[in-house]
Parts: sequence; C-alpha cells; structure tokens
Amino acid sequence: MSLLLLEKFGYMLWEGLVLVCIITGSLGFVALRRKLSGRPAFSNEDRTLLFSTPPATVSIPRLCLRFGLAVFLFCGIGAFGVLVFAPFGAAILSVSLLLSCAGIVNITLL
Repeated sequence: MSLLLLEKFGYMLWEGLVLVCIITGSLGFVALRRKLSGRPAFSNEDRTLLFSTPPATVSIPRLCLRFGLAVFLFCGIGAFGVLVFAPFGAAILSVSLLLSCAGIVNITLL
C-alpha cells in the first residue's frame, strides 16, 4: 500500500515540475518575443486586462446567454482536450485546458 502511495506522490511531483516549467517557459517566450519586436514585455493593455474593473452595466439576459455559451464550449473543449492530451500527462492537459478556457472567456465574456 505504501509503495503505491509513494509512486503517486512521485508522479504528482513530476507533473507539478513539468507544469511549472511549461508556464515559466511560455511566459519567458512571450516576453522575449515582445522585447525582440520592440514592445515592452508587460504593456498597458496587459495591465488594463488584468487589473481593471469590469464594466458595471451588463444586460442580465445577454450575460446568461454568453455564460451558457461559455459553459457549453468549456464542456466540448474539455472533453476533446482530455481525449487528445491526457496521454501526454496531467501537466500538458492542464496547460492546454487552461489556455483554451482563457480563450473562451476572452471571446465570450469579455
């Protein structure tokens, strides 16, 4: 029983390390790409997107429709992502789902 627990713990440590490497590598790649093109690594648009308050006036039926569309797309992309990326490991799967869900939120809700 304890060998199985240690094996799972080692797997989680490895997948966590891979996840951290993927995230830091991709952020470094984006910053390098922006610097090479002459733009700042963290622009005013990034600050506005990440730290600004959302608009206060929102139509409730429109918000519900967009939220329903986002949930439907999350389920579809999630099922597809699990089928395609699960054999590559939990870190690759979680990064792919995180990026696709962030894209869906950016398109449907923002």
